Amino acid sequence: MKSDIFPPEVWALGGVILGTLIPAFFAFITGRQQAKHESNKVLIEALERRIGDLEKHLSEETGARRALEAEVRLREQEAHATADKARWVMSIAISHINRLNAHITAGSPPPPPPLPGEVEEWVSRELWTSKFAAQDQANNPPAT
Repeated sequence: MKSDIFPPEVWALGGVILGTLIPAFFAFITGRQQAKHESNKVLIEALERRIGDLEKHLSEETGARRALEAEVRLREQEAHATADKARWVMSIAISHINRLNAHITAGSPPPPPPLPGEVEEWVSRELWTSKFAAQDQANNPPAT
């Protein structure tokens, strides 16, 4: 069998065409991979920036949360201290009431025993100068 199906010029043309197409095909594939690599690189950089922004935001939020927790703890401590002081003063006041009751029961003459200083101080400070006791004239005028 002869390989003279095609003349040598056609074989030469086929070789030239294949010699041109194969490198062009591989150049296209390589260029496409490089473009995909660059695209992935840009995406990775954008994601790294986003992660950095999120980490910064998270640290800011964590700091704000810690400050808020510290403020809440401080207010809770102040509330507990006020409640403890109120209980202490109330126990002194009850003790004074019992003393007054004993004074009356014993038939002792006036004047009654004096009010303990702690109770008098607490009443004057907490009850008469409290923000809650004062009426807001603009929003809640006194009843007439």
